[in-house]
Amino acid sequence: MEKEIKVLEEIIENPKTPLIAIFGGKGDGFKAISKILNKADLILINELIEKEIDKRKIVFKNHEKIIRPVDNIDSFDIGPKTISLFKEKIKKAKTVFWSGPLGKIEQEKYRNGSEEIAKAIISSRAFSIVGGGETMEFINQLGLSSKFNHLSTGGGAMLSFLAGEKLPGIEALRKYG
Repeated sequence: MEKEIKVLEEIIENPKTPLIAIFGGKGDGFKAISKILNKADLILINELIEKEIDKRKIVFKNHEKIIRPVDNIDSFDIGPKTISLFKEKIKKAKTVFWSGPLGKIEQEKYRNGSEEIAKAIISSRAFSIVGGGETMEFINQLGLSSKFNHLSTGGGAMLSFLAGEKLPGIEALRKYG
């Protein structure tokens, strides 16, 4: 847990730049996105996150740093143009943080975007942090988990920590540790 806190604090406080953060999944984590926008050079999002931003009319400070998908496959995966665009951005990164799959990975035909991005992160040689149970399971299925620098199963708690929220377990450890 100590390593987890140290790695996540580094993203917020002093990341090696360029820092690219990738947010996928079902469309949560907006507080974390807002906080990371302060340090990230770019944030790459999937279509579900984009739809939620638009639906909720969320306006981020530094919104120009958010790269939205330019195409998709049946609204369930990022398309080839988006994969190419995201790979181009990841190639330049010194740190990559990834939370949430970019497609509906439960179905084989919608896994390509997430798989291609996973491989791009590894190829970039950036310090890589991957988080969330669904993303971790996917990375494990691909046999790539050992290729990433840090794996976090924290999911929602990880996003809350990155958003600057106080987590009772961590606060107790800090108080009594």
